[in-house]
Amino acid sequence: MDKNLRPICTLAPGVLGITGIETAEIIKGVVEHVHPVCIIAVDSLAAASIQRVGTTIQISDTGINPGAGVGNKRQPINKETMGIPGIAIGVPTVVNTSIIIYETLNSLLEYWREKGYTKIPAINKETVCDISKRMLSAFEGNMVVTPKEIDQLVMDISRIIAAGIAQAAHPGVNEENYHLYIR
Repeated sequence: MDKNLRPICTLAPGVLGITGIETAEIIKGVVEHVHPVCIIAVDSLAAASIQRVGTTIQISDTGINPGAGVGNKRQPINKETMGIPGIAIGVPTVVNTSIIIYETLNSLLEYWREKGYTKIPAINKETVCDISKRMLSAFEGNMVVTPKEIDQLVMDISRIIAAGIAQAAHPGVNEENYHLYIR
């Protein structure tokens, strides 16, 4: 192997609904067999704001909880569960509709203020929750959405992340040649 490259194992474990196996169990099995020095886990996240969808890359050394952003409690992927350190890279690709409702109402209030309206109704968190429940009753009050351009968004962000990982992991990869090492 080229001295400017390090051995890397990649894995796309899929989701529980497709594989029937928890992501953490799949990764733990690979860790026990391959013995890597660290895990780099990349996952999609639920955004806390519409503006964050596809525009933010979060990096953490505390692990990742698959499915947590959409209300699914899964085994975390972190140093405690895997036995080795890890880096979590997350990209917000979905947003809960209650956040969209909240931001829409706030935008409407701001618009009214800018136009000089004097009788603006008070909208607090309780009001937003009530409106969200009414609007989303067909979905048990919970609906998550993603932009229609999600495929292109994921492709673009995955190239950015792949370029960053390649440059961080391999001494011989830099901003001029990274494209030779990613697909």
